[in-house]
Amino acid sequence: MELGVKEILQVIRKRSWWLVTIVVLASICAGIASLYLLQPKYEASGQIIISSANSTGQSLMSINEVNMDLRLIDTYKEIIKTVAMMKKVTASNPDIEHTPEELSRRVEVNSTSSTQVITLSYQHENYSQAAKTVNAIVLAFQREIPSLMNIDNVSILGLANEEAVPAPVSPNIVFNVAVTFMIALVGGIGLFVLLEMLDDTIKSEEELARLLNLPVLATVNIIRDTKFIKSNSATIHGEGTGSDVTIDAKV
Repeated sequence: MELGVKEILQVIRKRSWWLVTIVVLASICAGIASLYLLQPKYEASGQIIISSANSTGQSLMSINEVNMDLRLIDTYKEIIKTVAMMKKVTASNPDIEHTPEELSRRVEVNSTSSTQVITLSYQHENYSQAAKTVNAIVLAFQREIPSLMNIDNVSILGLANEEAVPAPVSPNIVFNVAVTFMIALVGGIGLFVLLEMLDDTIKSEEELARLLNLPVLATVNIIRDTKFIKSNSATIHGEGTGSDVTIDAKV
């Protein structure tokens, strides 16, 4: 059974209350889960800046030197995320609870286009721990890059404030509810359309006429059994040799 746009709209209208119920319940459950069940996470960030390796004490930098520094950024971003670099971090900071492999997966390294600034971000259930971890990575990278690249061109632009009390970055309750709302709406419509397509019963004269390609000559209304169950009593008076007779008749 194929359904057109008109038939799909009829299915939605016919099952509108079920659809509204599913969407509302799903959205409420998503909100409750985001608010009470999902553990909040906090993000701490630190920034480093890549300066020119040949600009010690110079007030002006050539455009070629800036372009070379920009090309180094991609190399530095890869070096930061290596397990070897994270081993340096955990070796100098034994209080970090994650392994080098976990740090490599969880740290985010980003840079804005055409700038020499690299931002390192790290998420954790405890903000203080997140700030300590990202600061340790920034300091370890600045300390190790001269021996790795024979270039001392990394400066710290800013470290995370370990004493700050920021709001959690996740879960995003509004986003989760909105996504759940859309999934429930689309999924509910798809489910009802599928059920309608699998239902091969004939529900109207129009559908029967369309299937058989014949006109409808007459329709028979549904007759309920209750229409025939009535209790009536009738009194019949007649002439005879005896007195009048009363007859109770039930129809």
